[in-house]
Amino acid sequence: MNPARPRPVTSAAHLLVVAILLAAATAAGILAPAPAFARQPPSYIPATFNAQSDSLGFPWNMNQQGHMDQGQNSCFTVAMSLQVNSANFTPSPNTPGIMSPDGLEYIITGNAGGQVEVTRRIRFDLKASCVRYIDTISNPTSTAVPATITLMNQFGNRFDMLYTDRGTSGSSLTGRESGVVAVHKANSGKPSVLFVVSSPNARLRPTIVSHQNYQLRMDYNVTIEPGKRVSIASIIAQRNLSSTNITPQLLAPLFKPLTLARANRDLPIDLRGTLQNAGPGPGEGRSVNQLEALNIAPANTDTLALGEDTRLTGSLTWGSLAITTAYGKRNLNADEVAAITGPQSTGHTTQVFLRDGQVLTGSLEATDMRFTLSSGSVVELAVGSLDRIMMRQRKGSDAASTATQLETTSGDRLSIAAGPAASGLRLLLRSPWGERTATLDEIISLRPMDDGNVGYRVALSDGSVFTAFLDGTSLELQTALFGPRKIPIVHVRGIYNPSARQPLQDADKDDLAAPHTVLAGGQVLAGRVELPELHMTSNGQTIPVAPGQIRELHNTSDGADLPIDRPIVFKADLWGGGSISGEIRQSLLPFRVGDKIWQIPTRDIVDVVVPVPIISEGMRDNIARLIRDLGVDEWEKRETATQELTNLGYLAKAQLAEAAQQAQDAEVRTRAQKILDALNNANP
Repeated sequence: MNPARPRPVTSAAHLLVVAILLAAATAAGILAPAPAFARQPPSYIPATFNAQSDSLGFPWNMNQQGHMDQGQNSCFTVAMSLQVNSANFTPSPNTPGIMSPDGLEYIITGNAGGQVEVTRRIRFDLKASCVRYIDTISNPTSTAVPATITLMNQFGNRFDMLYTDRGTSGSSLTGRESGVVAVHKANSGKPSVLFVVSSPNARLRPTIVSHQNYQLRMDYNVTIEPGKRVSIASIIAQRNLSSTNITPQLLAPLFKPLTLARANRDLPIDLRGTLQNAGPGPGEGRSVNQLEALNIAPANTDTLALGEDTRLTGSLTWGSLAITTAYGKRNLNADEVAAITGPQSTGHTTQVFLRDGQVLTGSLEATDMRFTLSSGSVVELAVGSLDRIMMRQRKGSDAASTATQLETTSGDRLSIAAGPAASGLRLLLRSPWGERTATLDEIISLRPMDDGNVGYRVALSDGSVFTAFLDGTSLELQTALFGPRKIPIVHVRGIYNPSARQPLQDADKDDLAAPHTVLAGGQVLAGRVELPELHMTSNGQTIPVAPGQIRELHNTSDGADLPIDRPIVFKADLWGGGSISGEIRQSLLPFRVGDKIWQIPTRDIVDVVVPVPIISEGMRDNIARLIRDLGVDEWEKRETATQELTNLGYLAKAQLAEAAQQAQDAEVRTRAQKILDALNNANP
């Protein structure tokens, strides 16, 4: 910015010349809407379509339409072919596909039937041995378009059986099921094909149709509003199954790394918001105040946007620039401003987006504001007629703040300064089951509910994700820009903590390592059942079981809203081996959540998971005695100890692992390792 530059004389003749230049540029196509290829980051290059091979040795042969032509040993002949209302996706002849330099990510644009616009985003994850698709369908018309989005798959030979990811035979997805696997016969020499087609409990799931076990199609039925877009996320993978006896235990480790929540983390927030079959992750912290929503690609020049179609590149300068918000006035310099939206964009007010992620809403005051086109022409700007301006990228100054940010209902997004005020703040969260307090450091995100529902969706650093209300009258905060401020609770739209988000987004920590409960509506509570015993009734027999000895307690109806008089059947898999299927006699279960006890109706529970068994001192002593018996002289006693330790399963795993590494007796080490190997093979 150069405020000392002499101001040019503006006249009617000058403005007429600028208007003629703009009209000529538009007619020549210079200012026409940039094609998808031009809007992409400069690191993308024109696409070439070569065969890929993943870490398990499976080939992937993708063509220009973005679908696969052949799997391992022709297990499929076509996979992930896209149709919209039965019309095949056709790439645009004028817009070539693009790819990342390493050839792992592709973007292909085109249409299907001429009525809708289509963008296919394909990413090869060779390490995880899978391919992720994001298919975005846009409606450029002025009327709503009902659409059936189809993913078509054709197999080289008939597959033998179709199972859901939870081991149910058939193609109907219910409860927390999110995918299917087409299993080939063991002697066919062809791998099975896994498809992940939704998130658990997603609002949209496909209708999956198998035609004579040769063809498998997934149909998603949506309505695309005028000028809007919808996206479908999916994953395909090839695997050699070690057994044709398909069980949930066999499929669980295959589908576990293939969740849409994990695969979609790299997507821009505005694109994630269009996903119909995959909701936002717990740490996503979705906000309406995102630069992506401005629909202007970052560049090495400033960009002036006028309406949907006009983009001018050049330099924005001003003499002085300040914004007055509800929390104070802020003078602005070019180094801190990332974008500006004016009344022509918002309809009533002005927003300034700062490079650290903060957003200021209010009344903008500017002197000598002008935009100099790359051609040298100058456009004088008035605050009242501003649409959108994206400032050029600046190395080292575009890093987002790691501070917790609070978003208000008026559109401000303010960083909260660290210090005693922030560390001492406790937010009181009230849920239908109980209350708990949370510090700012514990909050990953607190965002408004979708579809106009009241309350917040809260994600905490311990892995909890639940619906709650924020109690109290106001929050007293130390803001980074305006000092201490009291924010009324009714003005809080959301809270987002980038620094707390990372632990949950670490792919190696996808599953919570602590006891937790999955509730209806995809809610998760980190905490344990606060009872000495659960009482389960199976075939008239009441069986007491300690919660710490339950590996997983699963609601067989997957949390479906059953009639109140219909009993809920749970299946409990035990750490010591065996399982119990029956009703839980207690209608309410107490859970320790933070420092509070929540009373949760049994009917609301989908899963209770105890990742590590809780072992009493008496059981530890018994296991230690059995391990010592592995090395005694009497063969019969060694065999008995081996069998008893095998029966104990995971309860003995930690002590067996220690014995296999550190026991002085070679016989003890050998037998302990054999028990561990058998345990790991039985429970991959």
